[in-house]
Amino acid sequence: MPESPFISVIVTAFNRKEFLLPALNSAINQTLDKSKYEIIVVKNFNDEKIDGLIEKSGIISLQRGDEIVGSYIAAGIERSNGEILVFLDDDDEFVKDRLRIINEIFASDGSVGYYHNGIVPIDGSGSETSSDFRKRTSNFIQKTGRFQIQKPLTGSKANMLFRAAAYGYLSSIAVRKSVVLPFLSYLKLSIESVQDIFTFYSALLSPACRILVIDPLKLTRYRIHSANVSLFLSEGKKNSNNETEIRIFKFLSREERSLESIMSMSTATFGNQDERNLKVVRKMIGYELYNRKVDLNMVDPSANRIRVLSDATKFFKYSFRSRFLTSQVTILFRSVLWILFPKTSRRVFVKRYNS
Repeated sequence: MPESPFISVIVTAFNRKEFLLPALNSAINQTLDKSKYEIIVVKNFNDEKIDGLIEKSGIISLQRGDEIVGSYIAAGIERSNGEILVFLDDDDEFVKDRLRIINEIFASDGSVGYYHNGIVPIDGSGSETSSDFRKRTSNFIQKTGRFQIQKPLTGSKANMLFRAAAYGYLSSIAVRKSVVLPFLSYLKLSIESVQDIFTFYSALLSPACRILVIDPLKLTRYRIHSANVSLFLSEGKKNSNNETEIRIFKFLSREERSLESIMSMSTATFGNQDERNLKVVRKMIGYELYNRKVDLNMVDPSANRIRVLSDATKFFKYSFRSRFLTSQVTILFRSVLWILFPKTSRRVFVKRYNS
């Protein structure tokens, strides 16, 4: 019987207290023996009830200031003792068997470096919401079942990962610590958003991860509510009177900067990397990055026709044509609409994005 790897559950909370107690309780009340995992909370506030539960349950608590989201996660990783890292956002919850299943998956094969499970969408009260949430993705992984992707990647394997949304929701991800350690400086200093995407691409880039496991089992309760977007930073170009546009601009700017950092990470020199794998991974990152850039142009007052055309062209350069024809048509239509009718396209984009 393979030795059971120790697990570190890293919970991050910035200014939000409302859902942290049920999140912590879901990590505490797991079927996995408590001697096989630890819980680390990284937060920027004190609260009598929350701190009482933390002390009573032997949870490690780290206090941080007004920093980017990546630095919160990095602090938890640096403090962790586990070989396996499991993440939990302050507003999500674990199904009671999640850690036991993760433990079994990683213990079964030392080549597994990344694990992603399905979600159960819940509302602010904790009740399950419509099963149509991310319907295409859900249908794909339910039809496919649990599958493994072994590196080096090919275009078809990359498309399969995209179709299964294998990069989404940090609370659905588990990864070997050795996978993310080489990239910790990026996480600390420049990952302001898309921390789930960062973890996913760390696994694709790291030689410590040879197999990714994608599981349709719904082991994470993902909460959908009005405060889903964590405002770790308040900066942004406040050159519009429209608060919705400003909020979208800030959100997309953080994602763009974070994805640019991930692209830089992919071009840095790390040992034992397979060039065939790197070529596909960089194409995947480029697809993500220029998708965000095209979106950002829709609400950025400094955007111009040349930039819109350039970013749309680069999106096509990086896109996976066999899978994302719909995305290509949408990007093309959006870019043409912006060039012809910039004010109208902005209003349409903001309305659809905000919905």
